Amino acid sequence: MKIKKALIAYQSRKGTTKYFGHNIGEYLKEKNIEPTVISVYDAANYNFQQYDYILLGCWTHGLFIIFQHPDKEWVKFAKKLPDLKEKKVGLFATYKLATGSMFRNMEKPIADKIDEVEIVLKAKGEELGKQHKAAIDEFIKAN
Repeated sequence: MKIKKALIAYQSRKGTTKYFGHNIGEYLKEKNIEPTVISVYDAANYNFQQYDYILLGCWTHGLFIIFQHPDKEWVKFAKKLPDLKEKKVGLFATYKLATGSMFRNMEKPIADKIDEVEIVLKAKGEELGKQHKAAIDEFIKAN
């Protein structure tokens, strides 16, 4: 049986998104999925086609409760992504007060590269809660 692989690429400002991404990876490992967790700055060296699951994360930039958007460096990374159609793609973000339009704005630079965003995970901290785990279970179940 082929071992499934997940690529978790994050952009973190203070470390929260980085650790949330690593916690996603640890949970996937418990589910017998081989995770690779990397910064978006290192992602250019990876062959995205070898992964079954792609999870892209960013910290929430914006004015506390309005105008949320990904950082410019994350957008630059996202625009350079290869075609990810036929891959299971998800987004994750960490935030202080609200995510608002964050996920809609994260999807814009990748909209033509994916079939759909199949999971959205948001967290105020780095901890992976029960609701996150349940969403991940649904995300990986259909593949």
